[in-house]
Amino acid sequence: MGDSGQPPRGDASFSLSGWLGLLAALRFAFELALLTAYTVIGAGLVVGPVRWLLAAVLPAVVATLWGVFLSPKRSVALPLAARIVAELVLFAVAAWGLARLGHPLWATVLVVGEVLVLGALRGPDRDLSGAPSGG
Repeated sequence: MGDSGQPPRGDASFSLSGWLGLLAALRFAFELALLTAYTVIGAGLVVGPVRWLLAAVLPAVVATLWGVFLSPKRSVALPLAARIVAELVLFAVAAWGLARLGHPLWATVLVVGEVLVLGALRGPDRDLSGAPSGG
């Protein structure tokens, strides 16, 4: 506590960095949730042993697509608008699949959370300095 009884305030750059760090962590958590959603969808699409194959293959395909086209270290450069649309499509399809399997709350949390975090970051390429990174 400071002399005024109030907690000391950090400078604005620390606050911005702290918020961006939190948002980056949330973004990563939603990426992991996306992969988990595709695992659940794969396991729920069919019955029998094939379901386990789909539970492994679907998230692997999504992770590969994410790594090639959407990750910060992507190997294929797409325009920003195309990356945002592709990302939102992956999340929307996952939400649709979750809802069809009887998980509408998780579907809603997945999409709304992703949209809020992506909007708060003002795009998929915001780094912890607050400036857009390459792409």
